[in-house]
Amino acid sequence: MIPFYGLYVIYQQFDDLKKGLQGLSSPVRLSAAVAIWLFIASALAGSGGNRGTGFTALGFFVVSGLLFAAVAFMVQQAANAYQEARYPGRQPRGMTTGEVIATVIGVIIFALSIVGAMAGG
Repeated sequence: MIPFYGLYVIYQQFDDLKKGLQGLSSPVRLSAAVAIWLFIASALAGSGGNRGTGFTALGFFVVSGLLFAAVAFMVQQAANAYQEARYPGRQPRGMTTGEVIATVIGVIIFALSIVGAMAGG
């Protein structure tokens, strides 16, 4: 039951963002249901990758990443539209030093994951 609660909380956050956009009459729309189903599909594809080997595992890994990227893109676009509608004229900010470090570490881990998947063993 607990894992489903986490998905429910994420769905509620997506739905709150959707309602916030509607309340501000933004042209950008977010479907909380589509976003959560893509999120679930990403998790399932990632799980499938854990059971595979070689190129099969890599394929599941890539599909999982693409599905998650689609969710992230949809939700980030909606969040940006909400911020712009709620606080018009706000100035975009660059990445902080901590965000740059976290991004570099993430890219390194991603590259090592690909190398590990291809090396087998």
